[in-house]
Amino acid sequence: MLTYIFILVLLCVSLILFEAFNYKSILIGNDNLRRRLEISSTRTISALGEWLRSSSESDTYAAYIQKQSSKLNSLPQKVKHIDIERQRQVIQEFRKIIDERIGNIDSLQGKTMICLGARLGGEVRAFKTLGAIAIGIDLNPGKDSMDVLAGDFHNIAFPDNSFNYAYSNVLDHIFDVNRFAGEVCRIMIKDGFFFATVYPDANDAWSGPGGVSSGNKNNFINIMAKNGFERITEVNTEYVMKFPAHLKLKSSWYQKIDTIIFKQTQSICPK
Repeated sequence: MLTYIFILVLLCVSLILFEAFNYKSILIGNDNLRRRLEISSTRTISALGEWLRSSSESDTYAAYIQKQSSKLNSLPQKVKHIDIERQRQVIQEFRKIIDERIGNIDSLQGKTMICLGARLGGEVRAFKTLGAIAIGIDLNPGKDSMDVLAGDFHNIAFPDNSFNYAYSNVLDHIFDVNRFAGEVCRIMIKDGFFFATVYPDANDAWSGPGGVSSGNKNNFINIMAKNGFERITEVNTEYVMKFPAHLKLKSSWYQKIDTIIFKQTQSICPK
């Protein structure tokens, strides 16, 4: 009987010690997370970060992640339709680039391509159609996506020198432009191309006033240059995105699209 009591007491003491250790680990983990957020909030940030800060958000990067991740859940039908239209637009634009050998690009066949901020994967499917080996990342890629992985383009979960090409059309949604540029440089091979698409009207609920747009792209070009990229040329196209009546949006959205083509020129990216 005494043996059973001793074993029971020993189990209780072990459980108490385990819970105490586990609680300490949680506290340490939360403290480390708090420190990372404090460091993130001291970086040079884009207009979106300033906008979040002015909205009285204490941890601006955490608020940014939460806000960006909510778009699909807030507007699922709109996001899905834009995704389909974006696929058509990218195919149209890059067929022009290939046909006219813009930037000496005559094929995407077999090239590795990452799409940054790819939503549900419209542009990923477009590049696959054109022969590329493409994958996307997004903070909220939806469920069971075959085209897009969950990921943050400020901290891309791929090794150095992984991709021939990179593409993004959500530059108005960047939190930290310098961090973004450094990550794009890191994951690309030397002499690879980064296609950066910007629009005249980069201002919505997910884009702080003054996000990267056609009107202020020169500042972005300068930041990219400091992070190992040379501007090669630009492609200017137009596209009319059409919306069905049941979405209760304007019937069409005319877009002037500027795609800046950069070349990654560094074997070792600037720190």
